[in-house]
Amino acid sequence: MSDEQATDPIQPPPDAPKKSKPRRRFPFAAAVALLALLLSGAAVVLSWRAHSLASSAADRIEALETGVGAQPATPTPDVPAPEEPPVSIPAEPTATVSATTPVLRREAQYTGQYIEKALKIPPAARCGDAIFVDLDEPLVQVASAVAEVRFSVDCGGTVPLMGLEGGVTGSVASSEAVEPGGCVDLINYSPLAAGASQPIRQGQVYCVTTSRTAAYAAGITWKMLIVAVTGVAEDETVALRVSAWNIPG
Repeated sequence: MSDEQATDPIQPPPDAPKKSKPRRRFPFAAAVALLALLLSGAAVVLSWRAHSLASSAADRIEALETGVGAQPATPTPDVPAPEEPPVSIPAEPTATVSATTPVLRREAQYTGQYIEKALKIPPAARCGDAIFVDLDEPLVQVASAVAEVRFSVDCGGTVPLMGLEGGVTGSVASSEAVEPGGCVDLINYSPLAAGASQPIRQGQVYCVTTSRTAAYAAGITWKMLIVAVTGVAEDETVALRVSAWNIPG
């Protein structure tokens, strides 16, 4: 070894190439991760909100369909219905009167009520007065409301007059032998004038029906009567012979 070599200090080896330090990417990655986390959270919130709105809408639809939660209708004030006029109901007929309206028929089966009752009608007390007779019973000198015929004397006249009361019909027959069926034809085809009075004489015969309306109201039968004038006295007293038949209903 030479002295130069012995005295030279040990030379350090040549410098090795320096390694470059790696770049720090942590802050950028963390930011990306944080942003992703925030977006995920926002998505969760939005999803929950959407679900809540959908549930609320479904509840409202169900409530509308079932009527739950609907506002009650405002009650309208009660308006009283207009009063109807009272209806008059007729009393029910008794067993002796048919509920249907009877009609005069020649072929009907008439049943006898009474036969050949003798009546005597006194003259009226004054001129223009009348004596009323109920042929249902028969009775003389009754109230006009229940009478079928009236007898009077015309002032200045000497012949008694007979008139029919309201609702009563009649006709002149040829003889006392007339039957109720024959009276039907006479009354239908040649009736006496309603309300008029006519002179009567011995031997006259009349077919007379009682008032159908009055009979129905009184609960008695409607009747066909054959009234024969058997005498007229000088004092204008009138004698009658009366037979009555029930008109079938």
